[in-house]
Amino acid sequence: MEIRFLGGADEVGSLGMVVKDGTHQVLFDYGMTPARPPEYPLPVPRGVEFCFLSHCHLDHSGMTPVLAQRGSTRVVTTELTREIMELLLTDALKVARSEHYPERFTLPDVRRVVHEALGLGRRETFRQGSLEVDLVPAGHVPGATMFRYRGSKDLLFTGDVNSIATHLVEGAEPAKADVLVMESTYAGREHPDRKEEERRFVAEVEGVVSRGGQVIVPAFAVGRTQEVLM
Repeated sequence: MEIRFLGGADEVGSLGMVVKDGTHQVLFDYGMTPARPPEYPLPVPRGVEFCFLSHCHLDHSGMTPVLAQRGSTRVVTTELTREIMELLLTDALKVARSEHYPERFTLPDVRRVVHEALGLGRRETFRQGSLEVDLVPAGHVPGATMFRYRGSKDLLFTGDVNSIATHLVEGAEPAKADVLVMESTYAGREHPDRKEEERRFVAEVEGVVSRGGQVIVPAFAVGRTQEVLM
């Protein structure tokens, strides 16, 4: 088994990982870095059969429309991620145009990659010939999944994970594997107690509103914003 990163190994964003195992060559995530200007991973090598997409956020999904230009690499993800990714990819294209950045893909590419993507259930197993990949709930945001690739070794690939239940999703579920490849964006940070943070947040909002003020809450559009509202 050979593992190669196209991006994301030493940076936050542009994640892409190729696994070559026997006759199979598959891709896990293919994202971009929404910087100014945007940054991108390395090109996908020839012979990649499927792209297993962990969730909709652009640092994981942002370059999947490029796969539609190849015509030979199909995205496999959860059904919910398949639905949400179209919104984010279309928005990414709109931002590129408004900021006059080079457009790496087109709206037809977005529509094609979403239309041809295979949306599976939260705990379903993907099988294609001798290729077998389990989906394991990852927490994080609705639709997020981990992938357990079953080959010469069992490899568990995660995008972002959250082991604690939130108002939107239950926490990640454990899964046995020989090799673990894990997202580590916040791995070096101490997280405060979630319930205490929620109480503090609500108290701050109530304090502003009681004084006749208006509350502005900047938050990521998918995941954080919905949880704040709930």
